[in-house]
Amino acid sequence: MGFYRSAKFFYTLSFILVAFLNISYAEDIILTGNQVLRIENTTYSTKGNIYLYDNSSLIIRNSVFNFIQDYHEQYGISLKGNASLVIENGSTLTSTQRFTVSLFDSSRASVLNSSALNVNLDWPRGAVFTPNDNAVFECNNSQIDAVGDQYSYLESTKASISITDSTVQALSFVFPLSSVVTLNNIQKGYINTFQILKQNTGLPYDLVIANSTIANEVNLWAKDSSRVILNGCNFTQVRADQKTSLTLINTVVDQIIVSFFNDTFDLPITGLSGGKIDDYILDLSMSNSFYIELRNTIVGGWVIKIVNCPNSNFRIINCKLILLRPMNGNFNVTIVSSTLDELWMWDFSGTLSFENCVVGNWSDTRNYPPAINNFFINGTVTFNKADLINQALGDQWLSTIVRRNYPCHVSANYPDSTIVRVYDPYGQKVFEGKPAHNGQITTSAIFYDSNNYNQSFKMQLMYQSQVLDQVDLKIASSTPIKLSTSILLPPPPKSRSMPWLILLLDD
Repeated sequence: MGFYRSAKFFYTLSFILVAFLNISYAEDIILTGNQVLRIENTTYSTKGNIYLYDNSSLIIRNSVFNFIQDYHEQYGISLKGNASLVIENGSTLTSTQRFTVSLFDSSRASVLNSSALNVNLDWPRGAVFTPNDNAVFECNNSQIDAVGDQYSYLESTKASISITDSTVQALSFVFPLSSVVTLNNIQKGYINTFQILKQNTGLPYDLVIANSTIANEVNLWAKDSSRVILNGCNFTQVRADQKTSLTLINTVVDQIIVSFFNDTFDLPITGLSGGKIDDYILDLSMSNSFYIELRNTIVGGWVIKIVNCPNSNFRIINCKLILLRPMNGNFNVTIVSSTLDELWMWDFSGTLSFENCVVGNWSDTRNYPPAINNFFINGTVTFNKADLINQALGDQWLSTIVRRNYPCHVSANYPDSTIVRVYDPYGQKVFEGKPAHNGQITTSAIFYDSNNYNQSFKMQLMYQSQVLDQVDLKIASSTPIKLSTSILLPPPPKSRSMPWLILLLDD
């Protein structure tokens, strides 16, 4: 059974899926006008986007709605106009991957006596409800994954968020525009009453929580030109970007995310580290970016996220990072004398240069079509581990291309008498070069899509036709690569002078 998701054949009122059926589709759902899709007393699976426009409604009643995805945010649910989504009467909205339920204009989403939870316990943020503009989100006597991450607003807009008698896995505060907000003693756990109102803060939304529990995470995204103070709080993530000012006092935060977004930067970032911080200021306001001040605060670690910053040059020096995430665009990142617990590269087409660095795990590389993931890595770095794809987010290597330079040192009595060659996994020679007199040479290899990114190249040290040494070259091999031989090699032939040429030059 299948139908075209603009549902042209039921312009009258509604279409109802009922009874004890297991129904599955693999197309987008598109409702317009006054169309209503009711899913009742059934298990319904869909693989595609859901678009609700105008005055349309999707009602899930006493049913399981399985939102199937192959990877992180492959699809989403979007409401515009006066559209509505109702999940009620013991229903469940679930997925194995995170996705957003984005509310725009004057749309409305309600979760009533139901649950919207991710079945994958390793990633406890599945359905993220994001009320924007003048939208309304209400959750009553229910369990949901997450609410927050609003991203579309004007000074005049007012979204409304109400959470009552419920459990929320992750609550994300978003403080945009020119809002001024102070939060005191906020942390995960039970909340009797809490409210934060537009009229007092300049925020584009009201948030009211009553008799509810934040189970896993409390997060904050401070952006635009907002001014935010956290005092005595305990947060999982705190993110600062653009021209925001962020002050943390007597606070505990697992991760501070410094984010650079949609601009051109040329700046150094130095000395980031975790632990107890008595007094520290990271002032990048002169570089068209943020100001962060920490007082008597405990920081688990730092994340640097760089998103779509064309022609930028970032220099990360003497830092200890939980995560580095270059994504969406062509820019340069140089990392010097630093350690990274994890490295993620999403839709990245720039250059990543290392100098005496250690990466705990190159843990995720993914490409979201039609974006380009084609980047270059060079320099000296130790990769302790390389998962390459975080399977909890889905297998998303796709058509990624990684170009890698490998600094190499040849140990021999006359290194410049040797040749270094690199062969791809299919035996084709892809590089040949002669080391310098001091033994230094930089080789290269290209890893592309699923054909060879997890295979080995061969690097050989040659003297004439003799193989003196050989190593396997992988996408995440640590550098410099070392090749050596105990065989005594003759010196390379000396170039002969040409007296007749010297005479011609003298004339």
